[in-house]
Order: sequence, then structure tokens, then C-alpha cells
Amino acid sequence: MTAENYKLNDVYEGDAVTLNNPTSGTFEDKNVGTEKKVTVTGLTLLGDDAGNYELAEDAINANIGEITAKPITVTADAKSKKENEADPKLTYTVNPELLDNDKFTGNLTREEGEDVGEYKIMQGNLSAGDNYTITFVGATFSILQSSTGISENRANNIAIYPTVTENGFTVEGSTKCKYIEIFNISGAKVLRTELRSNKQFVNISNLKAGMYIIKTGDIITKIIKM
Repeated sequence: MTAENYKLNDVYEGDAVTLNNPTSGTFEDKNVGTEKKVTVTGLTLLGDDAGNYELAEDAINANIGEITAKPITVTADAKSKKENEADPKLTYTVNPELLDNDKFTGNLTREEGEDVGEYKIMQGNLSAGDNYTITFVGATFSILQSSTGISENRANNIAIYPTVTENGFTVEGSTKCKYIEIFNISGAKVLRTELRSNKQFVNISNLKAGMYIIKTGDIITKIIKM
């Protein structure tokens, strides 16, 4: 509120009388809108001639307020499950928190699919109502293999394990394959390593989390880097 929001009437010309012009008021409610009723209390007169006047009332209201939607950021939490299991509940964090007793309605969703792989977590019908504007930050939903994590090619007597890992995996078996190559899901080669023994650990700790394609000789399989 500023002095421009007030007008003092019926003051004689030349008299030194002004309002104290309070800088804040109270909205009729918290909901988004224009021309909202604002009530100001605590009005008093100031100036050398203020004693010669009396305010008709010390509180006034007018439809001069505007409330805009509060911006918030909703960030989805990454989730995972093993194939053939039920989906876990999709959760999220919000910053800043909703005001008073305001609550979210609706739920997050994810891309459809039950194959091993990665799926986008989306906003779905999650809403905080008209008093908020949401910036949504998605996450990844991973479906993991439910097997022991060993991929085998019996013709070449090669095993690659585990297929879900944080740091790396082991290639065990025939030394006829001289190299192992790793590709991301876009098809770009991200690593090529020489195989020097029939049981070798391949370190992928420097790769980003996600799904990768492993190729050695005529063997092609998938792993998930956590």
C-alpha cells in the first residue's frame, strides 16, 4: 500500500492535515483473483491541524487487491522395481511448501511398459489448485531384471554378470572375444575395453546411471548402472 491508495476529503484549504497512510491491509481471502477486497485499519490523522478534525472511521476497505498464483517446484523421486512386481507409489518433494492447510490432489504417472528398461515419471493429474503454478521436474522409473543377473551365451561359453550394478560387471568365459563395447540407449559408444583374460572385471563407475547395451563378439545384452 502507498499514499496513492488514500484520499482525505473535507479538509480546509491551508490546513496541515494528512493521513498516516498504513502500508499494509488484509485481503478478504487467500484465493487468486483481481479486484479483491482489502481492509485497512488503524487510520489516524497527522499534522499541526489534525486536532481540529476527526475521522469518520478508522478502518476502510476497497476492491483494489490482486493475488497471483504462488510458484512452486515439484520434483519427482526416482523409483525402481523388478520385472513382474507391482509398481511402488510415485512420490515427490515440493519447494516451497504449500501454505496453511492447502493440499495436493491427483497423482504422478509414468510411461507405460513392463519390459526391463527406463521410463519417464510425469506430472499426471497432480495439482495444488488455482492458487499455485507448478514447475515439474521429472525422474526415471527403472524396471530391473528379476533373474540372478547373469547373462549367458552357452555357444561361446561366456557369462556377463551382474546385470544390475553400481560399479562394474564381470566377463567370464572364452577369450576368443578380444574386446567388449558399451553403448548407451541412444546407440553412442561410451566405452571399449580390451579383454585380456577369461575372467575380467569391467569398471563402469564413471558412467551415468541408466541402461547400457553390452556387446562382445556376437553377444549383445543389457545392464543397468545404478
